Amino acid sequence: MARVALNLKVHGAREIAGLMDEIDAFLDEADTLPPDWDIAGLGRLFVDEEALLICGLVRSFLLAFGVICLLLALLWRSWRAALLCMIPNLTPILLIFAWMLAGQFLLLTLSRFQPTAAFVLLTAVGLLAAYLFDILLLPALLVLLSKRTGPSRRAIVIGNG
Repeated sequence: MARVALNLKVHGAREIAGLMDEIDAFLDEADTLPPDWDIAGLGRLFVDEEALLICGLVRSFLLAFGVICLLLALLWRSWRAALLCMIPNLTPILLIFAWMLAGQFLLLTLSRFQPTAAFVLLTAVGLLAAYLFDILLLPALLVLLSKRTGPSRRAIVIGNG
């Protein structure tokens, strides 16, 4: 068995996966290799683990979303109310994604190319303003909408009365 070690300046799972695909295609065309060869090492492990992690996160998210939405629909006896109640349940997940993306995005403000740095800073301020308006305006819009449509057909009685 032969072993070939490569030290490459490739960063990120997508770049590593692309390079491994190129190596696979090149070695598939070579007639001198045995048919049972494979690429191994930390690069392969990194690419495989990232794919498994993302697939697992998406599957878990969709399952949790479905179960919570179903339980809320049973509780409120309305799919519309269940979907409305999903907003606070999805907010923490969206905030985590936003935080990760914002962190990567804001690194570009350190760019020496000033137009890029300025664009990133303006975009970040715009995104923050949009987020704050969504958080502050959504409750007010819900109150206005409920006043226009009138009282609910169902009354909730609290207490002994």
